[in-house]
Amino acid sequence: TPALAEETASYQNILHNWTRVCEHPAAGDAELATLVQQLLQQTPLQEPHVEAAFFRACVDAAVAAYAPAAQAGRATPRDGRQTADALVRLVVYLTRLGVGGSLQPMRMFLSSVALAVVQSHSAAPEAFGGQQRAFFRLLCGLLSELHAAHRAEEPWCTDEVFGGVIALLGETLQMLEPAFVPGFAFVWLMLASHRFFLPRLVERPEGWPVAAGLLEAQLRFLEPFIAAGRITPALKLLYRGTVCVVLVVLHDFPEFLASYALRLCDAVPAGCVQLRNLLLSAYPRSMRLPEPLTPNLKIDLLPDIARSPDIPFAYKAALEPSGLADALDAFLQTQQPADFAAGVVERLRVGEDAVPDDAARYSTAAVNAFVLHAVVRITQTGDEAARDAMQRAALDMFRELLGLAEPECRYLVISAIANQLRFPSSHTYLCSRMVLALFAKSDEAVRECIARVLVERILVNRPFPWGLLVTLIELLRNPFYAFWSHDFTRASPQIADILTAVAKSIHLSDGSAQQPQSQQQ
Repeated sequence: TPALAEETASYQNILHNWTRVCEHPAAGDAELATLVQQLLQQTPLQEPHVEAAFFRACVDAAVAAYAPAAQAGRATPRDGRQTADALVRLVVYLTRLGVGGSLQPMRMFLSSVALAVVQSHSAAPEAFGGQQRAFFRLLCGLLSELHAAHRAEEPWCTDEVFGGVIALLGETLQMLEPAFVPGFAFVWLMLASHRFFLPRLVERPEGWPVAAGLLEAQLRFLEPFIAAGRITPALKLLYRGTVCVVLVVLHDFPEFLASYALRLCDAVPAGCVQLRNLLLSAYPRSMRLPEPLTPNLKIDLLPDIARSPDIPFAYKAALEPSGLADALDAFLQTQQPADFAAGVVERLRVGEDAVPDDAARYSTAAVNAFVLHAVVRITQTGDEAARDAMQRAALDMFRELLGLAEPECRYLVISAIANQLRFPSSHTYLCSRMVLALFAKSDEAVRECIARVLVERILVNRPFPWGLLVTLIELLRNPFYAFWSHDFTRASPQIADILTAVAKSIHLSDGSAQQPQSQQQ
């Protein structure tokens, strides 16, 4: 309507004048604060609907300032940068003055940017690439201004305010995750991993759920492309960026990654073995891992082996549609019904009408949650006799389940058990014993699948999860398991070469592993 257009033009004219003042050499902090006070007297930004219209008009003006250069394929014009930076400074000044509450201007500004991103992407996806720089400049500039104010210990930018804005930006990025706005994927990853954002988000446990949600969103976006084999140069670049982010988090914030690695593994594509290893290799910095190659290592005597790892997320949500959590609890306590394992296979299956022909027929998240819930229930049982009974029931159940399951389901179940082989803990100890027992007591198809899951995780570059190394070394070294005597180790020269390389990589040179004659030659 004409009235709306006139209102928008007036708001954009305010931003234009503010930009000119900000660029003037004589404009200091006092002058800018006075100008904002005058603005508040003329425009009732304390009213939510006025504030929303004002920020939306200003965001549109900042994006439009980039349009001429984007259309002509030139570098960003100076006017575009000036307008975006001036808008960010205006938001900061409004926050300093506490308009509508301490964080209300930030919240409204971020909502306006998110709305503009979604509408621009849906309206003209082919032209969206030229608009991304404006959105990146706005959000990145806000982070820079806040970081500078917090570092300078300005009174208004307290820890509470800075943390609150970081949380708001995290919520905004969750709304703009790549699965919803794929054209924004690269900018999204740069913002989510920004040095002023991600470290601040994960330095305290309060921010861990949001950080885990962002990493999970990035992995979930990559999964269908990798599963379908659509590996374009752009996707390769995006994947490498994701791996770099995980590496940084693993190095700087291992406690966060150790707590949420199992949740993130639900979204890791099946073929991304190294990425999964990175997640599962995280352990608390206060812990010192024993050398896996130590002769006669007794992991049951380690001081950390009785402690359960932190599981701060609601992993049982994936089991609620099938009711498997309650059914598993009842089975572990009563060992009834006798055909429980057969029913588990069907409950883990995805509905046929919801599965394309080339998609997985079993839910990775449900399989992982099922195994994790069994491990948690067993390790949290205080009574030793009841815990031993649960362990025997779980072992028999998994052995029967793996014997009945199709190859896809069998691989997912064994992979889920292998995911628990991490740093020393009660989960690692239980699942290491379970893997070895399943290998000793199962048929050849299950043994081959166990060998495949363990070996393929060693064939990639380091790091390797500590529990995985300990379990594989025991399997290869201990004559009781007769690993090298099984036919699958000599199924083809390529497999024999791979197993030989694995044996050499973990230094099996003490003669304890009886390798097949073809490999010794």
